[in-house]
Amino acid sequence: MPQDVLQGRRALVLYRYISWFLTSTFYLIAEPDSPLLFKVGVVATLLVAGRIAVHLYEHSSGTALNTLGLITVETAGIALLLVPTGGLDSPFMWYALNPIFMAATMLPGPYCWGVLTVFLAAASAGSAYVYGQVVVTAWRENSWLLLVFLLLTAAGQVFTRLVRHLSQAYEDLAGAHRSTERSLEHIAALYQALESFSSRDDPRCLAGLLAHYARKLTASRAAVCYLTQDDGSTQLEASDPDGFLSDIVQKQDTLDKIWKQVEEGKENVYCLLLDQKELTGQLVYVPVQSPSTRFGFLGYLTTPSDTPPLGNGRRALVFLAELGAIVLERRKAEDLAARLLVAEEQNRIANEIHDGVAQHLFSIVFALHALAQKDAGLQDEEVQRQLTLVKKAANQAARELRASIYRISPRRRGEQVFVAGVSSYLKGLAQLNGIKVDFQVEGSEEAVSPALRKALYRIIREATSNAIRHGKCSSIKVVLKMAPGKVMLEVVDDGNGFDVQQKGSGLGLSNMRSLMASFRGSFTVTSKPGKGVRVTCMVPAGDCQSPVDANTGGAEIESCGR
Repeated sequence: MPQDVLQGRRALVLYRYISWFLTSTFYLIAEPDSPLLFKVGVVATLLVAGRIAVHLYEHSSGTALNTLGLITVETAGIALLLVPTGGLDSPFMWYALNPIFMAATMLPGPYCWGVLTVFLAAASAGSAYVYGQVVVTAWRENSWLLLVFLLLTAAGQVFTRLVRHLSQAYEDLAGAHRSTERSLEHIAALYQALESFSSRDDPRCLAGLLAHYARKLTASRAAVCYLTQDDGSTQLEASDPDGFLSDIVQKQDTLDKIWKQVEEGKENVYCLLLDQKELTGQLVYVPVQSPSTRFGFLGYLTTPSDTPPLGNGRRALVFLAELGAIVLERRKAEDLAARLLVAEEQNRIANEIHDGVAQHLFSIVFALHALAQKDAGLQDEEVQRQLTLVKKAANQAARELRASIYRISPRRRGEQVFVAGVSSYLKGLAQLNGIKVDFQVEGSEEAVSPALRKALYRIIREATSNAIRHGKCSSIKVVLKMAPGKVMLEVVDDGNGFDVQQKGSGLGLSNMRSLMASFRGSFTVTSKPGKGVRVTCMVPAGDCQSPVDANTGGAEIESCGR
């Protein structure tokens, strides 16, 4: 039953008991035309009848015919009640407004006026029969009473219509609010997806993210992502908490069939019907492809009992597939650019060596060859002059070689590129969000491998982003200690915090945990609601140089978070 109908009925029940109390009070204190015991019996009977009427209204089938029958019976009963209690002068005349208001609330307009007509006719007939009053004369003397009933009935209908319009407006507003919330959730999920994809180049991580956001944006129970690699290997990741797609994921022939269908490229969206014992639905999937390459497919599970997705599920799926293809295409372009950069740098170094060091070495060799052809001692003036030239050429070659080495190696120049990059990122983050960021560094980045530096940079980005987006913090402290025996990273904020036990499976902290696990590092989150968040990462000695497979080893994670 709609909420506005329930609230209307509760208000009418309250009015019924209030009107019973007031009319009964006036009836009891009126002049004793009848014995007091009789009056008390009338009042008690009316209370019981009213309670029965309320019960019948609440448990009726709700059809207009049944409601009209109940109202008609109650109206006739109240009209009969007027006969022994004073006719048109009875206080219970006003109690008769109960069925009239019920008709105004629960039935179309004409029924309400029909109920009023039936009541007035029955009350007039009963009074005329018992008290011998002429109906026309009685109503002429009580014309104000007739006017009041007409006005109250009209007012009841007007207010009922107004309440219905207000209820409908409230429902429309609530629906718009729900739609807006779902749209905001959709936009927030897309923002998170863009932010996550921008810092992921590992195919396994990317496939997992695509599956996760496909399930989130489509409000589905499960999603799956299948990607192929340049070396012919494949990567399959599923976001399937309840294991609905286990049969599909575990059957290579099914995956091959789907991939073959996608490779043919005849359609933009495909559907695979699923008819299992515990599941009936379909897998909707789309290609993950760029204009030049088909990387795989992305799909989600839809069943007849699913709730509506956040927006159009297929459009969200296509968007994610296009976004994933852009990331993969960018990764290929970055790999190519890196190779071209290396080749260009190799050519530059080769040209420097050829035009500088090689020329000097050739001069040295030529001079030594000329000395070897001469029949003279070392103390000969000409020999000494030639040796002096050889020494100058060797020194010049050494200087140019040293200069080339320093131009190539930032370590030789005393620069810390990783620390400078992190500092630049945190400075921009503080300026963009209007917060205070304190960055403290100890040690040299040369103690940390490039792979671990990349992982630490990602963790710093993820932790600080969570602190701003979820924690609404005003300040962040980042402490990075790098030593040959141990690397420690700590990110502390003064934001809202959260309950680690209740929110321990978030994607962001799960990704940070996986990054640390790949280096056998520990990952700890300490937080309470309103107390901020402290993220601590520790990588022990011997594991600061190269990552390991997160599936084959890693320290036990003490906690995880958002």
